[in-house]
Amino acid sequence: METAGPVPMQDLAVQAGALSVEGTPQAAALSVPPQLAAPCACAAPADTAGVVTPPRVLVRREASRPVFRGVPNSAGVPRLNVDQAIRMVNDYRRQFELSPVRLEPRLTVAARNHAQDLAAFDRVSHTGSDGSTLQVRLQRAGYDAYAAAENISGGQRTFEDAFRAWRMSPVHREKLLAEHAQDIGIAYVYDPAAEYRVFWALIIAEQF
Repeated sequence: METAGPVPMQDLAVQAGALSVEGTPQAAALSVPPQLAAPCACAAPADTAGVVTPPRVLVRREASRPVFRGVPNSAGVPRLNVDQAIRMVNDYRRQFELSPVRLEPRLTVAARNHAQDLAAFDRVSHTGSDGSTLQVRLQRAGYDAYAAAENISGGQRTFEDAFRAWRMSPVHREKLLAEHAQDIGIAYVYDPAAEYRVFWALIIAEQF
């Protein structure tokens, strides 16, 4: 899932937006009813699985694999409606009596940069091509995270498709329902030359 040769960054068509969450600092993520897991695209060994936990666990770690490959070129360039995405996340969190999300530009930058990196190397991983972790990418974006988690995906053409896959996967759903998170950033990159073609990154976090 981490393979394929580099794609020139200048050939990438990039679209990005962002989201977020409000809460108070306490222990772990909300426990949610089990659902059938759907195929979704999020990869990395457990020690690099897109979770920052200083000094406590926001959500548990995970490792899963991408299956959505080869979005047809005829499908056209995807689009991200940020306001609609925010409403979708808020509506979902509201079902569990959780605080609504808000836009966090620094998380959007971190998500967009990672999505660009994934597209450049046609891979889906929480580890950057330079070995960077989520925590490092947040520091580069100037976001001081108390706790954070990242959902990534490759191959779903729309945010609705990626969001649906995350909701149906327990480890990804748990991140979306992080009880005390404050902020979310979301972005995607479209590269028709890549196998996955569309690369999504969503970061949900809590500041100190």
